[in-house]
Amino acid sequence: MPKISFSSFGRFGPLVLLWTAATLLLPGCGREKSERERILLMIERIQEDVEDRNLERVLDRISEDFRDMENRSKSEVREFIADHFDRHHGIVVHILGTRFLGLEAGEADIETEVSLSSGAAKVFRKLIRYSGQNYRFSLHLVRDEAGWWQVSRAGWRFITLEELFPESFKLLKKVFPDI
Repeated sequence: MPKISFSSFGRFGPLVLLWTAATLLLPGCGREKSERERILLMIERIQEDVEDRNLERVLDRISEDFRDMENRSKSEVREFIADHFDRHHGIVVHILGTRFLGLEAGEADIETEVSLSSGAAKVFRKLIRYSGQNYRFSLHLVRDEAGWWQVSRAGWRFITLEELFPESFKLLKKVFPDI
């Protein structure tokens, strides 16, 4: 096995050493995710679970004392989601933007905007420039005993393109330039 030394990199040796040191020592490298990052990751996981039609994984991200805007419990929301999965195939969720309204002491309030569509193949929907229906979800999150974020309260409403957060509209415009 050849020996790699500082001189093996020639005149770039100092740069390689500096880059390696910076990668290992700078703040943020190898650090734990912030609470905001963990919440955004949870939202992405819900997106994946919905697109995969994985009811149990979606429900794992909902607290036992969950209530939605119509006062449905977790068991009632199970029926609601299962019915939605039965009626809609090829579900696609585009997360557009998420705003943090509050984050402290194991609780968070966020609004996240998504574009939902279902039916014909995703590529076909993009081809015909169908972006789906846009919704704003208002979520209250709590951390469980294991430190995972779960949805404890949820509300949602349909929103028009004009009502989207500017950052959401910008992202939607990247996916569907002609909207």
